[in-house]
Amino acid sequence: MGKTKKSVVATTSRKASFKRDWQLYLMLLFPLAMVFIFNYAAYPGLRMIFMNYKPAKGWDGSEWVGMEIIMKVFKDKDFHRALASSLVFNFLDLLVGFPMPIILALMLNELRYPKFKKVTQTILYLPHFLSWVIIGSVAYTMFRPASGLVNIALMNAGIIKEGIPFLTEKWHWAVTYLLIGVWQTMGFP
Repeated sequence: MGKTKKSVVATTSRKASFKRDWQLYLMLLFPLAMVFIFNYAAYPGLRMIFMNYKPAKGWDGSEWVGMEIIMKVFKDKDFHRALASSLVFNFLDLLVGFPMPIILALMLNELRYPKFKKVTQTILYLPHFLSWVIIGSVAYTMFRPASGLVNIALMNAGIIKEGIPFLTEKWHWAVTYLLIGVWQTMGFP
């Protein structure tokens, strides 16, 4: 039997549509290729966690060990501490970092002068575009115990007598890390 009238019309309209919009389909290839490469092409490399992988021997020459390496990681005493720290930091980042952009947006909405508002928005949005290397350098410069801007300001105000090791002492570092992360991302809408 031949094609029905309905399927002939559908095929013709698809061909006409493709012929008309071929540039759009061509533009769609790049994002689809990126999704495939970065989401699915990496999966074969995941088998490395089930092998005693030696780069010189490659995939075929390396020994298959199954769950041995995963169990070794879970039994490591530092794994549980690292997992707990990661969970705590993520929870605190969510607790502090989530409401900050909302509070900031509400505060910016109340500004009366449009030029001041735009300059403020630009300054607050700028850290989002800076890399973590630059953010780390700024933090290192600001929070040095002897010559950091924060410690010098606190000493000049008479609040402290000697510099606080913000980046090396356990609890100070945790708070500093959290606040720097919030500062970098709070301008992002």
